[in-house]
Amino acid sequence: MATAANPAYMSSRSFNDAFFSYDETSGLNPVVGATAEKCPAGRILRFNRRKLYPGVHNNVKTIMTGVYDKISQLSGFIDINSGIFTLYNLDLNDKDEGLDFNPRGKNQQGVKHKGQSVYTLGDVVAGGQFYTINTIDLGIGEYINGDFSEASYYTITVNQDTHLNATIVPKHKGTVIYITIYGDGLSTLYFDQNFENNLPSILTRSSSKIVVSFISDGITLMPISQSGPPSIFGRFAQIVKF
Repeated sequence: MATAANPAYMSSRSFNDAFFSYDETSGLNPVVGATAEKCPAGRILRFNRRKLYPGVHNNVKTIMTGVYDKISQLSGFIDINSGIFTLYNLDLNDKDEGLDFNPRGKNQQGVKHKGQSVYTLGDVVAGGQFYTINTIDLGIGEYINGDFSEASYYTITVNQDTHLNATIVPKHKGTVIYITIYGDGLSTLYFDQNFENNLPSILTRSSSKIVVSFISDGITLMPISQSGPPSIFGRFAQIVKF
């Protein structure tokens, strides 16, 4: 008969400032040796069957759960209901987290797990921001075929007249993607396959980058905004420099 595995939790950001040891005299204290490098986002923390409770343990204000980090070998207590951690997998065993061999239906070498998708008919309400894990560089070339379903932020370098095709468009209507364009000030970027028809081309700038955003209707990418003139929307747009 199989025994139930211990729960595990995944960090969504560096958690060194939310990782505590406990002393009966002083209460909670930062874990010695815990740094941002040793406690990064995406780290899996395993339950070690220890708990701290308000009213029972000195200076504890909320239930704290004991966890250990298999990679750093650090252990301590976290608030599993804080905005820093998410429940990872109740079936995780002590041997290995395994690899994701089908993150986008194409990587058969296996990549590190990042957690499950979210699919809901309810609202998604967040006190923080939404971030994309991946930044994808579309590369350099006369003709570039882009898969815009993999992330929301892309970069492209235009050092010759370049034709950009949206080979794959995000299938979910309302998905917004951003393209940051770097160039030499002489070359032009053309928007071709699966971009909205008759979009004007963009002459690159050598002194600053240009950021363009598009929204998907499931078939076509349609422009929303651009950070610098001349705008592909025929109206004034503000130059944004980072």
